[in-house]
Amino acid sequence: MIFLFLFSSRKKENILKQNYFAMSLKLRFKIIIISLLSTTFITAQKPLYKEPKQPVEARVQDLLKRMTPEEKFWQ
Repeated sequence: MIFLFLFSSRKKENILKQNYFAMSLKLRFKIIIISLLSTTFITAQKPLYKEPKQPVEARVQDLLKRMTPEEKFWQ
């Protein structure tokens, strides 16, 4: 009888350890995803050519750097 009690408590302990491990993996994954997304949004800036407050010359130069030769040809 005592053996069955010990076995069941060990089994419960293993299940708890597995659940804790799975939860910690999920938490780590969520933290990594959130940190990656937040750094992406922080570093994402509006291109210079789309900012109306910038000087026209700077905006034109920025746009020309981004255009392909074919796009420049058809302009």
